[in-house]
Amino acid sequence: SDILIAWNQLCKPTAYRKREDLMSEAKSLAVSEMIINKAISLGASLAGIADLDLLKKSPSHDIYAKMEANQGTGSRDFVEGVEPGVIKWPPHAKSALVIALVHKEDDPEMDWWIELDDDRESIGCQTLQEILNNVAEWVHEEFGFATHTLPYHLERGGIFFKDSGMMAGLGSIGKNNLLVTPEYGPRVRVWALLFDAGLKATGPVIYDPCDGCDEPCRKACP
Repeated sequence: SDILIAWNQLCKPTAYRKREDLMSEAKSLAVSEMIINKAISLGASLAGIADLDLLKKSPSHDIYAKMEANQGTGSRDFVEGVEPGVIKWPPHAKSALVIALVHKEDDPEMDWWIELDDDRESIGCQTLQEILNNVAEWVHEEFGFATHTLPYHLERGGIFFKDSGMMAGLGSIGKNNLLVTPEYGPRVRVWALLFDAGLKATGPVIYDPCDGCDEPCRKACP
């Protein structure tokens, strides 16, 4: 398409101007939509784009640095180069693809643990990573800009995925402190992939899942 041809020309090594300055609003939106559609076609239940400047100001990222000794934010030892209270953002990242995978009531296996050599993770987490790895490969081939995969844990260089989902327009943080989506409620698992291109964001959106609710979640888990 004309959009792909134009984008490929902009991303050639000989183009020294900043990509975010070259991409028009229309092309930015078109590329965002293409990436979202690709993620959905690869198995994501929901997908959206978040602006990193806004994401860095989201509640969890903002309060993380202010928490005393950063207690209660993780369950792993910090790896070399990652400090408590500091998110290790890739220096050139501008936007994020955020995807969600629904937890179906008749498919509890998605949340079962898989034992690895030095850790463990769920089947759902593995599925999300596979989708994003495939998206990253496709983005590199189609558009030529850099991507950054992320670990799950903050202590290993991760970010707050619930806030990422909110800033990408997938839903809002409910009173249960979970990402609540219009389509699936809180029954989703979320992951993100960062881009070195400033793509058109799809969120946040105005959505209050708890308006008028009698809060059964807080009664069950006070």
